[in-house]
Amino acid sequence: MSEFGVDLRGVIDLLSRHIYSGPEVFLRELLQNSRDALIARAGGGELSPAWAVHIRPATTERPFTIVDDGIGLAADEVEDLLATVGRSSKRDVLDMPNSDFLGQFGIGLLSCLMVADAIELVSRKEGRLAVHWRGQADGTFTVTELTKEQSDAVDIGTRVSLEPSPDHADMLGFEGITALVRRYAEYLPIPVLVETPAGGAEQLTRPAPFLANLVTDRATVLDFGESMIGHAPLDAIEIDIPGTATTGIAYVLAHPASGRERAGARVYLGRMLVATDEPQLMPGWAFFVRAVVSSDGLTPTASREALVRDDALTLTREGIAQAVRGWISGLAERNRALLRTFLATHDLAIRAACVEDDELFRMVGPLLTFETAAGTHTLEEIALTGGAIEYANSLDEFRMLTGLGATSRLVNASFVYHEELLLKAHMLFGDITVTEADVMGRVRELAEPAAEDLARTKALAARATAALANVDVEAVIKILPSAGLMSLYVADAEVLTRVDMQRASEIARGPWAAALRTAAERVDEVRSRRGPVATRAQICLNWGNPLVQRLAELRDESVLQRTVRVLYVQALLAGRRPLTERDRALMSESLDDLVTLSVGIEE
Repeated sequence: MSEFGVDLRGVIDLLSRHIYSGPEVFLRELLQNSRDALIARAGGGELSPAWAVHIRPATTERPFTIVDDGIGLAADEVEDLLATVGRSSKRDVLDMPNSDFLGQFGIGLLSCLMVADAIELVSRKEGRLAVHWRGQADGTFTVTELTKEQSDAVDIGTRVSLEPSPDHADMLGFEGITALVRRYAEYLPIPVLVETPAGGAEQLTRPAPFLANLVTDRATVLDFGESMIGHAPLDAIEIDIPGTATTGIAYVLAHPASGRERAGARVYLGRMLVATDEPQLMPGWAFFVRAVVSSDGLTPTASREALVRDDALTLTREGIAQAVRGWISGLAERNRALLRTFLATHDLAIRAACVEDDELFRMVGPLLTFETAAGTHTLEEIALTGGAIEYANSLDEFRMLTGLGATSRLVNASFVYHEELLLKAHMLFGDITVTEADVMGRVRELAEPAAEDLARTKALAARATAALANVDVEAVIKILPSAGLMSLYVADAEVLTRVDMQRASEIARGPWAAALRTAAERVDEVRSRRGPVATRAQICLNWGNPLVQRLAELRDESVLQRTVRVLYVQALLAGRRPLTERDRALMSESLDDLVTLSVGIEE
């Protein structure tokens, strides 16, 4: 009796705890060995139709067995292969080209010791005597070369038998084995037959639907996609990367995908499942697709449950990215309706992709839609109106600028990725200018009241500012583009930040309130270093409105104050700004007073 050249108990612990995800991978390793052996026997040619892998699940009366018609092993090869785990691989012993097989690590057979206490192997190679090998979990094994008479009774190939440990009896039974074969080896290009309890045999392998011709077998490909992603895909994209012998399908999701969710791929190597969701194979921006591929050129990790990050993986990922880009580009030419549906469904994903991928942006950028002061338009439509494009970084600024008479070339860039995409517009439309809009600059550009009205408007501004002292808002008198608009609340981005911090500090309690007040003071400090700037929000009273002009004639200070305060709150509500407790109190008091006056009730 001989011993393995390592501490086998340590190897088994390493396999079960640190390399493999679970003991069920033993069957994948055995099937991988059988596949390798069959290909080796074919010597680079076609496999014989008579060759197969036969599995007999374990029962209470008999062990689990797997038999293949592969090349087989001789006694010296078995001892050399298994005596020192990890020293050499099966392909080295069999003189197999390294790129043709997956079973690289020489420990696949020993994975069976995760589910059984002993492994029994009988193998025969053409022209050699058969060999019997038995390995124990205690680290010992025996190798016996059979006599010629005994060898003649053994078919060329290999049989592995396992007596399942009590904890894994169900896994090695019919239902457990059937599930594992379908999981790992359903698309192997060799017949895998499992003996049924009734005594017959069921072939569980079949052609891979995702490798079918997308043109002639489109229904088959799409049906598989539906079963894979859980709904009918929007479309299917063929993947063919000769450099790594990788083929398959990328399915376009018909429901919005989250930008936080990275796309993954189901990966088969030599038609054997390696990973169900391999993120490294997919471009980071393509989270609107799910791919399934089979490859003969990608490199598995030691566990064969993920891919090595090497040049082959990079080449394949770039090939998949090119296939997805090509599909999108092709839609623009052959199916504009589907392109619009795709863009609407995956708006966020496409914008994220366009930020990262210039080539994709050139293809679909003109068709991306943006909210403007004149409604929703595509980037191409906005650019073709002529002149510079302005954008507002926040929704508050966009609403203010709209009230200030912004044109259709003002874009609401408060949505994620919108600003980045607008700043790339020059890639599509030459020397087009894209700038951030300046709310307070636009206010300063508004028409002033006539010279003869300056005395009255200056006085009105002072009285209105005094009326709003409790809410720290300055009143200015301007002529707004729309005469029907009486007032407009305006502030630049930093003032809005300060106001929001102050508002939050009024709601918060304890240390959070103090922290927010400190942050608001810090904003003011930073702004003051830049020179004279507006330190508070403004309420623009529209001198082009007759009612505002009448305010300047009011002698009753109480009525003016109440009216200005109502106009201020009305401007906040029109701009959809949240009201503070002070705003609500001011509104309630002013409305109560105005209603009282309007119905003639005196205190």
